[in-house]
Amino acid sequence: MDVRETPDGKPVIFSITFYLYSETNPNRNGEEKRIERAVAVGVGKMSAKDNRRRGVVPCNPDGRPIGHINPVHIDFIKEFNGQRVTL
Repeated sequence: MDVRETPDGKPVIFSITFYLYSETNPNRNGEEKRIERAVAVGVGKMSAKDNRRRGVVPCNPDGRPIGHINPVHIDFIKEFNGQRVTL
């Protein structure tokens, strides 16, 4: 997820399944969310390294972002490109 572009400048598109976690809305904690086509983006003013989060946004087949940014905690990723993630 840290590689955002191919050498020729095209965005890297991937699929991801993760568990939601929110300190502000604990009712949604543990819900599973799947994004079939996504690209990695920044997470704004939040430090991605200190918070262990990456920004993921749904995209169209051309790699253009659609929708809103989802901050994903890297410990809560279930699948990446159809491969099960284990810690």
